[in-house]
Amino acid sequence: MAEIDEAESGLAGDLKLWLSEPANADRLREVGERLARFSGVLLSAEEFWGPYRWIDDVVPDEAHEVRPDTIAFHGVLIWGEGRGQWVEPIAGTIQLTADHHGIAAYELLIGDRSLGLKSVKYGAKRPRGWPHAVDWLVELRRSR
Repeated sequence: MAEIDEAESGLAGDLKLWLSEPANADRLREVGERLARFSGVLLSAEEFWGPYRWIDDVVPDEAHEVRPDTIAFHGVLIWGEGRGQWVEPIAGTIQLTADHHGIAAYELLIGDRSLGLKSVKYGAKRPRGWPHAVDWLVELRRSR
């Protein structure tokens, strides 16, 4: 199974579980871990990302069901390069396939264009308004 297929399958499985128990904080943390893997695979295909960067985690601040097959979320993406780690705002929507075993469509919005990458060190206070008042640096989409 290709890396992207594996990442999608894992994310779909955790989203399906979260949709059945949206109040379960542990399920949302699991979705965040899968989002980290999924976004890492997607970003690794982007020329600007580079081979020495990785995604450590996605910490959703909030998530809600838009439709029975779709989740919307926002939070923080934690990433690293070398010995440093930084945070970026992340928001998006993910739609499951009809059978809930795959990803039908997604939109992931990452980073604040006005700040650029490497502007907020991991552990530092986040800029006010994250992620609501953001001009997104990276927009990753797929629709079916």
